[in-house]
Amino acid sequence: MKKRRLTAALLCAVLAASTVLSGCGGKKTTEGGSTAAGTEAGKNEAGKDEDGGKPVVYTELYSGEVTTLNYLVSASEADFKTAAYCIDTLIEYDSEGKIRPGQATEWEYDEASRTWTFHLREAKWVDNTGAPVADVTAQDYVDAIKYQLTPEYESGIVQNLFGVIANAKAYYNGLVYNGGADEDGVVWNAIDFSEVGVKAVDDYTLTYTLETEVPYFLSSLAYIVYMPAYGPQLEELGKTFATAADKMYYNGSYYMSEFSPQERRIYKKNTLNYDADVVYIDEIQKIYNAESNTIGPEMIKRGEIDYAEITADILDDWMSNEDTKNLISRERPRNSYSYFYCFNFDPQFDAEYEPDNWRKAVNNENFRKALSSALNKTKEVAVLEPNVPEDYVINTITPAKFTFNADGTDFTEIGDMAALGDTFNEAKAVEYRDLAKSELAAEGVTFPVKVLLPYNPTEINWDKECQVVEQQMESLLGTDFIDIIVQTGPTDGFLTEIRRNGKYAMLKCNWGA
Repeated sequence: MKKRRLTAALLCAVLAASTVLSGCGGKKTTEGGSTAAGTEAGKNEAGKDEDGGKPVVYTELYSGEVTTLNYLVSASEADFKTAAYCIDTLIEYDSEGKIRPGQATEWEYDEASRTWTFHLREAKWVDNTGAPVADVTAQDYVDAIKYQLTPEYESGIVQNLFGVIANAKAYYNGLVYNGGADEDGVVWNAIDFSEVGVKAVDDYTLTYTLETEVPYFLSSLAYIVYMPAYGPQLEELGKTFATAADKMYYNGSYYMSEFSPQERRIYKKNTLNYDADVVYIDEIQKIYNAESNTIGPEMIKRGEIDYAEITADILDDWMSNEDTKNLISRERPRNSYSYFYCFNFDPQFDAEYEPDNWRKAVNNENFRKALSSALNKTKEVAVLEPNVPEDYVINTITPAKFTFNADGTDFTEIGDMAALGDTFNEAKAVEYRDLAKSELAAEGVTFPVKVLLPYNPTEINWDKECQVVEQQMESLLGTDFIDIIVQTGPTDGFLTEIRRNGKYAMLKCNWGA
């Protein structure tokens, strides 16, 4: 997953937005006794306008389209968000990150059999008009997993079930190899789906039997791989499931009433959802505009949209202006992901960027160490937060104190990580550069080595981060050693087109559970 964020967000309904994603949350209040841009003023506790009970509509722009609505196959975080509006999971999280009941009201675990049992509440599937079509049952969770474990549907997230749900991998590979051997020589015979560790005991009792002990299993049930889908619809539509708003059903806080790619996505409140009384926004309008990063702030000023992200280059002007400074709220650092830079050892980019030359260079350890040691993380994130950039270093290469093992040892001190030391060291960077130059010259590498560094233009300020990285690293290592080429990637399908297809030399990435 790849995601970058900005220094400041223009908010008109901060708390309402968080309610949208969770489908629960209680009365809307504001921190510090103030609201942003006045959107919450004049609303009663039910979220209706005081001047006659008009529906509450939340509007924002977007510039990158989802690749699919089919949450059972996509591995893209952008696609996950659409499902988060519309599909309830067994458990969810409250505002403090604690697990609370979702579609399941209670659960228990039998350690001897490694079996979790979940007891479901009564709920309805609705269509894209909000009309009820069927009950949500335990079988819908079973059928959703069977769909993912069917190779012809090419699920990009199915591997998350392997080694977790008993016999999930064996069933999947049995279908793939049908008695043949994989690349490691392991023979996979076909088995019946009844041997997979997910069962509907009755309409409202669901069990998962695990392959082994999985301490995090309960928390993982909010992840997309465990979302339900209406079984008869999956069987009827197959690969065409969720290819349009009217080709899927919804059991979450919202249903999608309209999906017009590169035009708009409209979500409407699902009044049949069990949590509907604490969903205060009646309609969410996401309007496509390729220039959303540019025009969004001005549309905030005119009151035409409720949220936008502000670029670093205009932040100072907005903060110094009495009419706009109170519209800005700084976003918290993203601490739910680990961040890192990838070196690509199998470049698939165009010949003009000299992939063969890069391949030789990146396979040299001193070359890699030179680049790693030359990256000033604090300077990079200063474009996001110029006042206290240290707070945002976690969004570059994950620093110490991010996570620990069971003994309390920091991850940077475990195994080979301990030998890496600080990732920014000017003296070491120059030392590694000189060693790399000598070694690579002997191998026929030409200098400067071209370093293709792409970014997603829909992620605000990412381009500026890349520019800072280019200037800072080239200044330290010399333009006779490296030539960092900052390149704009596609607005749609960036993850697949760039990262998965190897069209980069170096790339900022992140991973989150």
